[in-house]
Amino acid sequence: MYLLDTNIWLERLLDQGRSGEVDTFLSSVPSDRLFITDFSLHSIGVILGRLGCMPAFCGFIEDLFIDGSVTVERSSMKPQK
Repeated sequence: MYLLDTNIWLERLLDQGRSGEVDTFLSSVPSDRLFITDFSLHSIGVILGRLGCMPAFCGFIEDLFIDGSVTVERSSMKPQK
């Protein structure tokens, strides 16, 4: 199981310098073993929206949840009991 940080997803979505490494990783791990927090998902939407890349965000959502099986984990500021 892998919880992927916002920056990992953005590296690939924005085709940055290490995008190939992220692509290799994502191609080698089944999507049902990947996790993203709701905070990361929201942050990616805000960043891509500010960059005028909403079609990329829509494609990202489709890749993760419609075509894939990535799990969203709820982030909370409440301490666990």
